[in-house]
Amino acid sequence: MGSYQMKKLVLGLLATFMIAASLVAVSGTSAQAACTRYGGCPSTSTSVSGTSLSRVGQQKQYTTAISVDGSNAAPRGTVRIVIRGAGQRTAGFTATERKNAKRVNSFSFGARLPKGKYTIQAFFSSNGSQENSSSSIIGLKNRGR
Repeated sequence: MGSYQMKKLVLGLLATFMIAASLVAVSGTSAQAACTRYGGCPSTSTSVSGTSLSRVGQQKQYTTAISVDGSNAAPRGTVRIVIRGAGQRTAGFTATERKNAKRVNSFSFGARLPKGKYTIQAFFSSNGSQENSSSSIIGLKNRGR
């Protein structure tokens, strides 16, 4: 092989490499980690607090707190609070309210809660970048006027 042919070969390989590199380098979006069953996502903790004794017609205030364990990252997803008649899974009174999750979320339920005993629980549903979590259950006794 002559010198001219060697230069032609090297330049051809270089051009091919540059074209291939530019095609690979042009990608529209960056990869994003998703929660899988194999791990890799930070766990979260959810808690709920509020009144445990009230009267019919009284406003009930509940606050949920969501934290990403081992991090100061903000939660990404939705939080919902569910109030159910005590001892009931689906029958009876169920109130649900959903919000975009923040570290602290406030919910209020008004006069629509009849007399009786209820359980309150908060649920955090991640958008895929953190694990889902739920709070412990707290009780509410709603007395007559």
